[in-house]
Amino acid sequence: MATKITRIFSGIQPTGIPHLGNYLGTLSNWARLQDQLTRQTPSEDCATNAVQARDKVIYSIADLHAFTVPQPPKAVLKNTLDMTASIIACGVDPERCVLFRQSAVPLHTELAWMLNCITPVGWLHKMTQWKTKLQNKNPSDHGTASSGIDAASDPNSETSKLRLGLFAYPVLQAADILLYSASHVPVGEDQKQHIELTRDIADMANRHFKTKLFQLPDVLMTTNKRVMSLRDPTKKMSKSDKTANATILLTDSDDDIRSKIRKTVTDPIDTVTYDPENRPGVANLLRIYSAFYQRAENSSNAESSALNDVTQLFAGKKNQELKEKTTDIVIESTRKVRQELKRIIKEEDYLMGCLLRGEEEASMIAAKNWERVKKASGLS
Repeated sequence: MATKITRIFSGIQPTGIPHLGNYLGTLSNWARLQDQLTRQTPSEDCATNAVQARDKVIYSIADLHAFTVPQPPKAVLKNTLDMTASIIACGVDPERCVLFRQSAVPLHTELAWMLNCITPVGWLHKMTQWKTKLQNKNPSDHGTASSGIDAASDPNSETSKLRLGLFAYPVLQAADILLYSASHVPVGEDQKQHIELTRDIADMANRHFKTKLFQLPDVLMTTNKRVMSLRDPTKKMSKSDKTANATILLTDSDDDIRSKIRKTVTDPIDTVTYDPENRPGVANLLRIYSAFYQRAENSSNAESSALNDVTQLFAGKKNQELKEKTTDIVIESTRKVRQELKRIIKEEDYLMGCLLRGEEEASMIAAKNWERVKKASGLS
């Protein structure tokens, strides 16, 4: 039996202007979920009703998580405000949700420490991202948990230079979620493991403190798969890609988008087929088109159904036509967002005001749950 959604929590790192993958995979879903969960019901006390609805949706700008990669100090606040502007431009309304900076609520790190003290190290060694980093640092290690631990503990190995933040951040992520008693966390397939870890940590804490401190959050799977690089479709689209034409940003103009998609890497076969393994470039364009096609048609069909429809639509047609049609649908579907972002990104006082208000509300919710932790642990 599905658990009723009482509150969702989600976070995003402020690492610059979002790209098309961020929009399709996270931000558009944030706006959709907000709309679904905060529909007003008739009430005599409209103000109370609005606050209760807003508390159902909590979105965090995870600026502490961003420090797992070195951040230029002067860029930290700018990146946060740019991300805030992007979130609002994508349809998230600060009047209908709690939008805040993670670092402005110190209880995130306090709870993370408590959870660090009861989380087995072996759980963290099983995290895919950590194992990937170990493998990249030590190619001779074939990915076993024991060999990864041995390599990381050897002061002469490359893996010993990996930072603790990268290893322990999943515990902070668990604290982010558990601090707000979220019933559901919207994630893509690549983040599902983190929610499973959060559930394990919550269960461990409940058993350790012999009381039901934390609700075990459920995964709320997002509908869109990740968008791949336009220049190397075997890699995810990334803001850090050194090839500018690989990534479509929400600040790109119509001409920028047209140029980037025109230069998309495909293959010598000139007709469109969906074959992700052998034709990743064409498959990436089909997935991008189908994501916007599904929205334009207001379709409630599954993503796979929309992709099948689009694949049939382009069957036998030239790659060039797919590029042209994908260009058109991306430009038209993101026009309003891009225009709003261009306007709002300059309004720093407004953006900071939205964050400060959200931080006040987030702090109140977090404080109630932290008091329960303090009592259970003996801190109060």
